[in-house]
Amino acid sequence: MLIAVKKRHMLKSTVMSRKNRFIFYLGKLAGGKVHDYKLLKNNFSPSVEWFSQLVVHIDLGYQGFESDY
Repeated sequence: MLIAVKKRHMLKSTVMSRKNRFIFYLGKLAGGKVHDYKLLKNNFSPSVEWFSQLVVHIDLGYQGFESDY
């Protein structure tokens, strides 16, 4: 049985993996109120071309990624 718990904040982390599920980056933990995209920007500055040579698949929590990176 699954019980929903309200008003509790979770911890988040940025995880990057390959198609075969190999995790090659696991970011630091942050409070649940921090937006996913803000976590990414804190770890990977948009001024550096981190992802220019990669094909990146992301979810809707990272809107603005294409224009910033």
